[in-house]
Amino acid sequence: MFTLRVRHLVMMLLAFAALFVLGAGGSDPAHAAIGNRGIPVRCFTPGAGVAAGGSAFMTCFAADGTPFSGNQRVPAGYYLLVTDVIVTPRSGTATSGVTEVSVFDAYGTTSRQSQFFLRSTTTGSYAHTFAVPYLVLQADHRLEIAAAGINPFSVDVRVTGLLTNHVAYLPVAIGQ
Repeated sequence: MFTLRVRHLVMMLLAFAALFVLGAGGSDPAHAAIGNRGIPVRCFTPGAGVAAGGSAFMTCFAADGTPFSGNQRVPAGYYLLVTDVIVTPRSGTATSGVTEVSVFDAYGTTSRQSQFFLRSTTTGSYAHTFAVPYLVLQADHRLEIAAAGINPFSVDVRVTGLLTNHVAYLPVAIGQ
């Protein structure tokens, strides 16, 4: 029985390796998670960051020049896969302080559909990288950043991800 399970594990690993090798030959310049390819995107908070208790829509640019509507909204026919978030407190010479940031999938002018929180107790930059994109924004959606009112200083937020015209995830393999 042990030999059979090891054989299944080896076969699954070979199948995953084959998917990576076959997927690497596409014409798209970047990959995010298994099965997704797309155009690298960088987004940032405008101006001097987001003040405590404030919010701002992020400005985004695609590496190939695909335009975001108003530099904020995901273009028609695309999805934005958020893969990395970096928060930098504008703390000056301060050495401590809680910084809490919410990242929202915003639609329209005030509608927030999903979010996640990032929090740190130091003044250093902190980041989160997702193995599978946590936020997947549809066309005409945009990223909104909100800084908690308890923050002692403003924050800069940077987001990277992929702009793709379809979203694909490899199903979980379950076997006995």
